[in-house]
Amino acid sequence: MICTHHRLFKLEPWLVRAVIPQGKIGVYVLYISGKPVYAGRSDEDLRSRLVAHASVKRAEYFGFGLYSDASRAFDIECALFHALEPCTTNLIHPASPKGSGRICVVCTEIRHLKNGPFRTT
Repeated sequence: MICTHHRLFKLEPWLVRAVIPQGKIGVYVLYISGKPVYAGRSDEDLRSRLVAHASVKRAEYFGFGLYSDASRAFDIECALFHALEPCTTNLIHPASPKGSGRICVVCTEIRHLKNGPFRTT
């Protein structure tokens, strides 16, 4: 992990540009009225992704974390996806980073618990 901010920022293009360096991998959560509405990630440029959201006024605030690699960002996005479900508008599970073949650790654990050694049917 490079940096995780535990505060919310107003989702404005100028502020996104001020707080997030260009070309960084990261994960974000968008908020409306203090409630999470969307979790996402960028494996190439988090700043550009959030500026795009800000330009169409998709939310009021955002929180974010920067990561050194896309696989770690994927793991965090998956955890957020599952933790915030059904509060967000995310309709599909996060995709693994291109060419990684990485599998969601949360889904893996859920399957393990459902089909584990203590399963009774």
